[in-house]
Amino acid sequence: MSKRQKRLLWLLGIVAIGSFVTSVARIGGWRAASAPPPAPPPVKQRVYVRAGAVWPQLRRNLDVLGDRLKKPGKEQLFLAGVLTRSGEDHVAPINLTLEPGQRLSLSIAGGPPQLVSVHSTRAPSSSLSERDRDLVEALLFDSAESFFLGQAAGAQTRFLGSQFQLDEPEYSNRRFDLYAVTSTNEADSQRVDGSKTYYFDSDSGLLEMVRYQIQRAGIPVSIQITLRNWETESGETVARRIDRRENGAPVWSLTVNSAMVGRSND
Repeated sequence: MSKRQKRLLWLLGIVAIGSFVTSVARIGGWRAASAPPPAPPPVKQRVYVRAGAVWPQLRRNLDVLGDRLKKPGKEQLFLAGVLTRSGEDHVAPINLTLEPGQRLSLSIAGGPPQLVSVHSTRAPSSSLSERDRDLVEALLFDSAESFFLGQAAGAQTRFLGSQFQLDEPEYSNRRFDLYAVTSTNEADSQRVDGSKTYYFDSDSGLLEMVRYQIQRAGIPVSIQITLRNWETESGETVARRIDRRENGAPVWSLTVNSAMVGRSND
């Protein structure tokens, strides 16, 4: 075999090997591209409250709120108002988007927008200031919505009685139905000593206040969240005034000027 023939065979061999490698690479690339993508993380299942999931005497209390906890399409609650903190002369405009049991976003004038997701084993984001954290926890965990979502999730509940009259001048002419609840949300239950007591107005069926105790630096602190000035618009009833007290002293007050419900983006 001449040198020219040997050189030609050598070149043909290189071309053949190159073609084989290219084919393998293409096949491998096609297989990689056609492989199914990894499954996305599971989305937290949205819970709707069925009448059968709550005690018969509580169904009136659920109905008076409207449909937002019972039917799809009204998952978000949009609130706009002003926040007044004890010891401060000015009020701060505030905008809130609340999805009970899911997440809350808030924007307070003078501060950055904040988004807080609800996790069963984690408290609201540690990036929140202590006073914003108190506000977020009250809106997420100390509301009529959180009470009924807890009932749907099987929260441990004791009926303390109906038509209670409190020995307090502010409530001298009113009566309340009382329920003691241990939260099913671990982040909520970790901050509370024991259970929380919910006070429903015996006449209107609306939630008036939530009382419980927390520990702060090893010292017990009595918390009272009051919900007042309930108004109904488009079939949905929302508290237009929310106050927080600690050991009887006012901490902050949220006045809601406008409220509406809407569909979640999820």
